[in-house]
Amino acid sequence: MKLKYDFLLRDVGDRAVAVAVGEGSESFQGIISMNRSSKAIFEMLREETSEEEILQKLMKQYNGTEAFFREEIRKMVMKLRNGGVLTE
Repeated sequence: MKLKYDFLLRDVGDRAVAVAVGEGSESFQGIISMNRSSKAIFEMLREETSEEEILQKLMKQYNGTEAFFREEIRKMVMKLRNGGVLTE
């Protein structure tokens, strides 16, 4: 899976926001707001990847339990699927 569109990603305080750019801005006109772990997941989804690959990368980069990261991945993937910006 990966993101369908190109996004501009910016930090705003302790959050990150993403907006679609280019052709994607015609199809997706919302703003995606993220915390730090969601931002890391979002960035990994710029390239084709799987939930398991994302989990392994997060476990190497950050301190946290596998259960925590699985839940963060699940929530972010669901958010992106519901927004129609994720290809399977």
